[in-house]
Amino acid sequence: MKKKDLPDSAGLTMHIKQLSKLTDVPYETLRHWTKDGYIRRVKNSDSGYYEYDISSSFCDVILIKTLRNIGFSFEMIEKYFQWKPNIITRMHELSEERIFKQIEQLNKSLEQIKLLKGLYKQASEYSEEIIEKEPPFSAIYKFDIKNPNIRLRDPWDCISLFSVENYELNVIDYAYVAHEKSEKVKLLWRKKAEATYLNFMLSNNSVTHDYQDRILKALKTIREMGLEPKYLFLKYVFTLNKPDTEKETYINYFDTWVEAYPIKE
Repeated sequence: MKKKDLPDSAGLTMHIKQLSKLTDVPYETLRHWTKDGYIRRVKNSDSGYYEYDISSSFCDVILIKTLRNIGFSFEMIEKYFQWKPNIITRMHELSEERIFKQIEQLNKSLEQIKLLKGLYKQASEYSEEIIEKEPPFSAIYKFDIKNPNIRLRDPWDCISLFSVENYELNVIDYAYVAHEKSEKVKLLWRKKAEATYLNFMLSNNSVTHDYQDRILKALKTIREMGLEPKYLFLKYVFTLNKPDTEKETYINYFDTWVEAYPIKE
């Protein structure tokens, strides 16, 4: 790279190791940048060693360090050092766009961490208490892995959908909650204003697989409340490892909703 056509000042000079310590940039990195012509230096005619100026070399390093920190490649830095206003303006704009996208992604990551913490808390505070609570989704669609119109955001979009008849569970489909409506995806269920929705947590032991007994017990309790269950939804929440005395035991936790209607006399 051609060195920047800027005057070297006659200020304080230092060796490259001193410059490394002052700028907190590794010695080998500075050698590489200098060799490629990014950092100005002068050769001492008496000692034969290169010296680095406090007001030029130091500024070069800090500017490069700043540009690298905001995502500039060395190809971009070379263009930047052409010192053309239109190039500099455009590169500032591109850097801002990239950083705003990174901020957006980081905010999404923070939301995902918040979601995971909430799901973990929900699983660790597991309770089979049945409460009246509407599901946080209004429609369920058929899941077809070959359908290009399906857009799943995370595992918590997937739902197991059952119909309930005479205390028997009948699998309707492995379905999903759609965030974007598509006419090409089959609707399986939609929330109804006249229904009562009940919510409880369900655990499934990886060894005993006893979740069906727990479901039937909950359905019986709901009937004792004067309500007839019609649909049941299982939505995965979290998995915790709770080893017993002999083997690893994984407990899968599900958020469970039941759509029910008053029992007709």
